[in-house]
Amino acid sequence: MLTELEKAYPEYAELSSIGKTTKENDIKLLTITNENSKNKNKKGVAYLANIHGDERESGESAAYTAAWLLENLDDPMVKEMLERNIIYIIPILNPDSRDIFEYFVRGTSQLLDKNGDGIPSNDLYADITGDEWIGYLYTTDESKTRTGDIGYESKDLDGNGWLGDDSWASGYDINRNFDFQWAPEHAGISGGLEAASEIETQHIQNFLKDTPLDALVTVHTGIQAVLYPWGYRDTDQSNPEEVADIEFMANTAEKMRKAIEQTTERNYYVSNSYHDYQTYSELLDYAYGVHGIHTYTMEVICEGYDESVSYKPDRNPDAYENPENFDICLWNDPKWEGSRKEYIPYEDFVEIMEKNGLSPETVKVVDRTTKEEKTLSEMKPAYIYVSSSERNQRGTYVAEDQDKLVEGAKNAFLEMVSAENGEKVVGWKAIDGKWYYFNEYGVMETGWVSVDGHWYYLNEDGIMENGWVFVDGHWYYMDQWGAMETGWVSVDGHWYYMDQWGAMRTGWVSVGGYWYYMDQWGAMQTGWVFVDAYWYYLNSDGSMAASQWIGDYYVQADGAMATNTWIDRYYVDASGRWVKNA
Repeated sequence: MLTELEKAYPEYAELSSIGKTTKENDIKLLTITNENSKNKNKKGVAYLANIHGDERESGESAAYTAAWLLENLDDPMVKEMLERNIIYIIPILNPDSRDIFEYFVRGTSQLLDKNGDGIPSNDLYADITGDEWIGYLYTTDESKTRTGDIGYESKDLDGNGWLGDDSWASGYDINRNFDFQWAPEHAGISGGLEAASEIETQHIQNFLKDTPLDALVTVHTGIQAVLYPWGYRDTDQSNPEEVADIEFMANTAEKMRKAIEQTTERNYYVSNSYHDYQTYSELLDYAYGVHGIHTYTMEVICEGYDESVSYKPDRNPDAYENPENFDICLWNDPKWEGSRKEYIPYEDFVEIMEKNGLSPETVKVVDRTTKEEKTLSEMKPAYIYVSSSERNQRGTYVAEDQDKLVEGAKNAFLEMVSAENGEKVVGWKAIDGKWYYFNEYGVMETGWVSVDGHWYYLNEDGIMENGWVFVDGHWYYMDQWGAMETGWVSVDGHWYYMDQWGAMRTGWVSVGGYWYYMDQWGAMQTGWVFVDAYWYYLNSDGSMAASQWIGDYYVQADGAMATNTWIDRYYVDASGRWVKNA
């Protein structure tokens, strides 16, 4: 898709790679801007997605945003955005793991020995229930209260009794591996062996270092929220600059929340990431902490209830009064059926197990009450509860939800860009005693601009010039209001002539049927001047005298002083002077 966009819009889109992954896949970057714009002060904004392989909707939303921008180039808002910004979109930061999303690969895709039996990834997930879903298995009692945790569906290929405990996935989460606040005690088993140990992390860090960015959003799935820094700590209230910057991002996050919520018709919340759940060494904090980039985490959709998520009552005030809300994501739309929940009677589940070569005598469970390790037969459950979400199975949702999701995420991104650009100023604006001009898109102009029939020159900093300016080998004169002069102008007691394009003339100039001579600095001359081996006389108004006596000297029709010749009955010598009585 990205290749097709680049081919279709070559003046606006450029496809490149920020580097190759462990499996030699390119991490593709699509850069979008108006290549023909004169604006040299564009802001850099980025849309980065799918850093977790199984969060496919984030990548789809990024690709949709890229396509929407390029397919709507005639939209005034898009025109303005591409005049003022360079937009960098990386739909898939973790392509290796996205390719094997059905194994719930969140981190990098290299094989690891997660259960320590000496063989990497030798207990892959498997659909043992035969319903084309991979579910997480729990034991429950007669009231369907969960009593134990089994694990994801698998055939226990490593034979240790724990289902799916050595799946096809690295324990290394790119989004816990960045070189900011990384430490072994924070990294745990998912943060990598050291800071930026993963090649994907290194490529992303290099991209951020080499690319001038003012703001970025990193997109995820799992909850429905817009988060802002910090993730590892709270705001330092003793630092006024940080407080102000965080407040700006909080306000921007709220605008993003409203945009995505209005489009998707789902509930979203805004939070400092630290107050949502504390994390270390993630992209959010790295981009802001190391490079000062305004950074947002946008979680675009929640696929269903997951006990590992820390719920907060204020996200859904009636959650605890209506326990059925826990059957879906607490802040999600209850009408969405994106999750599969099934209670299988224990006897029926034993038959399923036996068909897959499993035995309740060997399959292990963690007892939720005692925290002890038991066999399934020892737990004696009434039901096996199977919980799974459509996100993990197909990497997408029903069409109408998907359309709303990608449109909402795009709208939230546009709000971020708009907030970063600030209020649009059009026309002249005085700032610190200097005048600047902003075009229809709110972009500060530089160089020549035509306004209301007058030309003005704005230097490389956008400041309007007055007086003499030297541009592309020519001198121009701008009046006290900055307007370019043409014709005769008087400056510091000297007259200068500016042609129809405003360029100062030197040498001979014909104006209104008269000739004038301007010296090398452009000043109009009067009196006698010696030009190209001839003398000429310029009247007090600068016009060249012709066919007349100037005292004892005669200037001919072409203005050149006559020498060694008769003028009627008068003779002029080599110096041009009349020789009396000749």
